[in-house]
Amino acid sequence: NVLFKDLENEEKIKTQPYLIKEQYRNRMQQFLKVYQLETSKNNIEYQLLFTDEPLTVALTKFLSKRKRLF
Repeated sequence: NVLFKDLENEEKIKTQPYLIKEQYRNRMQQFLKVYQLETSKNNIEYQLLFTDEPLTVALTKFLSKRKRLF
């Protein structure tokens, strides 16, 4: 078992990760899709970043991509 702790309200859940993996991924995809759609509707460029990639690397990639577009 793994203990998950909510960082906002201190709620704790003990479970097996394989039991919640599918549901977690589906909810995360839905969450991201909302942001993709809303930013698109408002002509805001959406760029998903990964926390294991240094911000300078991600920002350089993003700015290089924008530079090519203009």
